Amino acid sequence: MGGLNCTFSYTAAHATYPMKCLLSPDVRSNAGCYRPFTVLAPEGSILNCTRPASVNLRTRIGWYIAPNIFRALAPAAPAQVQAVTGLPHAINIYGRDRTGRIYADHFFTGGGQGGSAHGDGKSALLYPTSASNTSIELMETRAPILVVEKSLVTDTGGPGQQRGGLGVRTRLRKLDDDGLPTLFSVYPEGLGVDPPGLFGGLAGGGVRGVVLDLAGEVVHDCGTGELITLSTTDRIVEVQLAGGAGFGDPRARDRRLVAGDVADQYVSAPEAQSQYGGVAEAVD
Repeated sequence: MGGLNCTFSYTAAHATYPMKCLLSPDVRSNAGCYRPFTVLAPEGSILNCTRPASVNLRTRIGWYIAPNIFRALAPAAPAQVQAVTGLPHAINIYGRDRTGRIYADHFFTGGGQGGSAHGDGKSALLYPTSASNTSIELMETRAPILVVEKSLVTDTGGPGQQRGGLGVRTRLRKLDDDGLPTLFSVYPEGLGVDPPGLFGGLAGGGVRGVVLDLAGEVVHDCGTGELITLSTTDRIVEVQLAGGAGFGDPRARDRRLVAGDVADQYVSAPEAQSQYGGVAEAVD
């Protein structure tokens, strides 16, 4: 066991949840829904660690369980599974303001959901956690930071007959040029890992955590994760989360839907041509 571990209860929760979604999505969740499942994980492994193993980063293991269960069961239940979702992230923000007040909060953001037989993935969705996107306005009242941008990123949804939801880019900086340090935890999950699609769908795109100058140029790359300290307002923390993977052959997507994606700037015109084979002449 290293620095990344799950307790067995966390593993069991993330293993049974996708089974509930797959088998009885229309039944209100209750204890009986989970009683038929038995979860096994070798004791001492990262999915069933023992004391005194570190478990604070259990999410970085647990969040991969559901996508892998869906992928394993896709051949047997193609209509009930979904492609891989871009994983969420919480930017933890710490510091002390000019009045001496200590602040310590987290700014939750979600990536793009994977596509499924039922439709395109949702964008900016925190899955498979039960958290939700943190309100920008609320965050700015609880910590002296300014959210410069929060936007969907064009072409990050994995191409497919049902497209993956788009990834999200968030940029934030210190609000006051007071010289006081503000710490930002930048650990976007999935860097260097392309979330695979299902049944011919393609991967969702784009994970990174960087520090920018005011011109938007990268001055520091946080790699797989780093705790960043900013003491001026001329540096911006950027976290970009992955889009969801696609479901089905992109060339089978309704061209009218592709045209709508281009009009909404979810998909660029070059991407529509190269991945989907173009758009319809008009959208009904």
